[in-house]
Amino acid sequence: LLDRYTDLDFIAGAVTLSCGILIMLYFIHLAPQTRLVVRLKPVMYAFCAGGFGGLGNILFKATGELAEGGLSAEGTSSWTTVHPYYHIVLTIIFAVLQIAHINQGLRRYNAVLYLPLYNCMYILLSGTMGALTYREFDSYTKTQFILFPFGVLIT
Repeated sequence: LLDRYTDLDFIAGAVTLSCGILIMLYFIHLAPQTRLVVRLKPVMYAFCAGGFGGLGNILFKATGELAEGGLSAEGTSSWTTVHPYYHIVLTIIFAVLQIAHINQGLRRYNAVLYLPLYNCMYILLSGTMGALTYREFDSYTKTQFILFPFGVLIT
């Protein structure tokens, strides 16, 4: 599992999502509050919460896999390395960031507006990151590559 962190597709997905979150945070907190920015802020809060949730899910699953691994074939425990510990710390950080942005969005916007936006972003971003991390796209046919984005758009 740890070798996925050096794969280009995972790195590209994580960097792209992280850059998207940073851009949204810039527009939420620092950018001039133009009419367009104000109108899109619920989407920006939802993107940040969903993005933090997507990254947190990957780390949470990886932490579980490391914990489940127990002893390796060589007789060493994964708990004797630094990996489970930084996974746990990062999982907690991303969970706190996710909850904070859900709460900020709910504080500023009606739940009827914000929660569907958050749910869409969470499902889209965590599903995409999961598919990249666990190589679910590797076995896709041309038809599936065409239909997957179509399915995302109609969702």
